[in-house]
Amino acid sequence: MKVHDTYSHLYIDNVEYFEKVVKHAESIGKLDKLNERLKFLNDYSDRDTRCTLYKDFAPLSFGFQMEYKKDGLYQVWFHGGVIYHGDHDNGGDGGMPTLSVNVTPVAGWAIHT
Repeated sequence: MKVHDTYSHLYIDNVEYFEKVVKHAESIGKLDKLNERLKFLNDYSDRDTRCTLYKDFAPLSFGFQMEYKKDGLYQVWFHGGVIYHGDHDNGGDGGMPTLSVNVTPVAGWAIHT
């Protein structure tokens, strides 16, 4: 399912989960941070590419699959994550529950590929 027209190249695999993450972002005052990351993925895409967001194992995070169109069909290009960092993972120190590393600690969402 497509998100808002603002993100015309993003497709959401689990709308209920997506809405849960958006509500959490609003509740902690970080909706702008999440929207920046979603806009980046959307803008990375064009008429011949698209990005599908799906629920990641890390709390309040998404995995994504970037696909490009070849011969009229979408093919997998690469995968990544829009990972939520904060106190629960020391800003992204590589430990549980995200298993993702940031050079500089992050409070909010970061894109990992």
